[in-house]
Amino acid sequence: MFNKLIIACFFLTAFGSCCHKKGCIDETRVDLISFKNFEKSETDTLRFTGYSQGSDFSARTDSFVVYYDSLRVVQGMDGLNYQVQMNIGFDWEVRLSGNNTVYRINDFVLKEKLCNRCITGNSYYTSLESYKVNGKIIPANYLIIEK
Repeated sequence: MFNKLIIACFFLTAFGSCCHKKGCIDETRVDLISFKNFEKSETDTLRFTGYSQGSDFSARTDSFVVYYDSLRVVQGMDGLNYQVQMNIGFDWEVRLSGNNTVYRINDFVLKEKLCNRCITGNSYYTSLESYKVNGKIIPANYLIIEK
């Protein structure tokens, strides 16, 4: 009986350790937002306000301000990329100080995807599939606001 237990533990350890574990990161927080076709002067101060999902932007839950900083803002292929910390469990309003325009971001669509397949059990991660900006569906896994 003891020998069978040792053999079973050996096989579980052997098969469990043979699985290649890759690091997969859930996308339930966004750390970058891109502003396409905007001038720096339009995005020098960004006011983010979070609201409870489905509240029609009436139940405020969070807010923060991001100022233009050459160390935190990078000119990328998709425009000016700002480092932020946004929980996509909220709906968001982004107000641009340069032209006082408001962009509403909501209806985040998340999908669970396979990260690691293993005989002892699979692991999954959450991926952002799409969202809406002012009612327009954006099929992307990162946040982009286009002028």
